[in-house]
Amino acid sequence: MAHLVIGARGSELSRIQAHTVAERLREAGLEVSFRWITTRGDRDRSATFSGVGIFVKEIQQTLQQEEIDLAVHSAKDLPVQPIEGLERVAFLRRDIPWDVLIYREGFQRVGTSSPRRRMFLSRLYPGIQVHPLRGNVDTRLRKLQEGETDALILSAAGLLRLKRWKPGQTHVDAFPVRVLEPPHMIPAPAQGVIAVEMRSNDPRKARVREALNHPDTERAVRLEQRLLSLAGAGCHAPFGSYVHPHPNGWEGFLAYRAPTGHIQFHILASSYEQLAQTMEEELRARLTG
Repeated sequence: MAHLVIGARGSELSRIQAHTVAERLREAGLEVSFRWITTRGDRDRSATFSGVGIFVKEIQQTLQQEEIDLAVHSAKDLPVQPIEGLERVAFLRRDIPWDVLIYREGFQRVGTSSPRRRMFLSRLYPGIQVHPLRGNVDTRLRKLQEGETDALILSAAGLLRLKRWKPGQTHVDAFPVRVLEPPHMIPAPAQGVIAVEMRSNDPRKARVREALNHPDTERAVRLEQRLLSLAGAGCHAPFGSYVHPHPNGWEGFLAYRAPTGHIQFHILASSYEQLAQTMEEELRARLTG
């Protein structure tokens, strides 16, 4: 029986995601074990610290060095361009991709270090003060409880996996919540998706992909990230894109605070291919217009 060493961050959420992957692989007849890895983003918790790949680089290096066989990431943390010699072999079925606003009544200050979230907040709540805030879910909720901020925004998928919130729930830790869906707030590319990365030459990758990959989620993520790349924006840019199957085909949302001004559009198409072509053409036209 094949044995795989899974590498992931040691945070509570990352461990939950790694165990989700492990359960699926065991069901497919694979043996697994874990290695928990501290990343640069884990070591530096300052509110203003950011950078491409800060939560994945050390994990990818460990994978390249063959100390692990499989890396589990939050897909939105991955840089758009893959690392040479590594392959994103699977994207698990997407969880709820929305953002959740958790607040005290009459809030005036919202804590977030995400330029994308800041972009939408400035349009949703004109005049609101937005300040930097980082940390895991418990840390951010503690800062809300202690009055360091009046409100914060968290990923619905993360709260769901941590069992801190579920659809229809109106409060988190006695604070009311508002679920922010498109067009009011468009998720980051690949938000709500767990990604699995392996070495390109690993002969086991086909078996892992068969056990884990959700085709519609993969197609959505690849288009969302392709649009990010087309915009020339990085993963920390004020950029949101979300596409998904729709009863009449596929639906896509995009927003980007480009150097030339705000871009936002919503497109319905009869097929994935038509949606991809139309969104790419629309984005190019807006960027050059």
